[in-house]
Amino acid sequence: MTLDLLIGRLKSTETLSLEKSEQKKVAKQTKKLKKNIQDGKISVKEKNKSKKINKDQSRGLLYIGHIPHGFYEDEMKNYFKQFGAVTNVKVCRSRKSGNSKGYGYVEFSHPDVAKIAAETMNNYIMFKKRITGKNYRRCFYRYF
Repeated sequence: MTLDLLIGRLKSTETLSLEKSEQKKVAKQTKKLKKNIQDGKISVKEKNKSKKINKDQSRGLLYIGHIPHGFYEDEMKNYFKQFGAVTNVKVCRSRKSGNSKGYGYVEFSHPDVAKIAAETMNNYIMFKKRITGKNYRRCFYRYF
C-alpha cells in the first residue's frame, strides 16, 4: 500500500497506525521526497501563501487606545461600520481577570478606510475619555 493510498483513505479526524514494514516504506518515501525537493527536482507550490499575503496587505488596521469601559467588540464593530466594511475587531484583555486593557484593533477591508477612521478618531472624546487612533501600514495579525 503506498503513501498516497493511505492518505487518500483517511479523514481529518481519523488517526493512522502502520505496521513496522509499512512505516519503513513510508519513511523511505519521505526521505526521497525531501531529497528531491532540496535538489530542486520537485518544486513546492506556494500559490496559496502569496494569495494570503496579498489579501492581508490590502486590508487596513486601526489601533484604538484609551477605550472607555463598556465600549467593547460589539459596540466597536457597530460604531466603526459608519466608516466602511469592518472585517475584524479585537479588544485586548488581561489574561488573569479578562478585563479590557484599554486598547484594541479594528481591521477594515480597505486601507484607505482605516486611514480616514484613524484621522477622525484621533483625539476624539468619548465618555469623558480622549481616544487615540493610529493607522498601521504594516498589519499586525498576531491579535486576530
